[in-house]
Amino acid sequence: MCGLCVEYCPSSVFTKQQDTIKVDESRCIECYGCIPLCPVNAISIKIINDATLEDFTKP
Repeated sequence: MCGLCVEYCPSSVFTKQQDTIKVDESRCIECYGCIPLCPVNAISIKIINDATLEDFTKP
């Protein structure tokens, strides 16, 4: 656990708690700067709702 995400995140999404890093997804501003920053690829994007894409495909 290097903690680069904790230091880098402009929205304080990540916080160190004992031997782990907690994530508060509600604070994320979707800059995604943490993803390439992580040396062990521990951060990924989960697409929850693709309604925007559906809107473009409807006639």
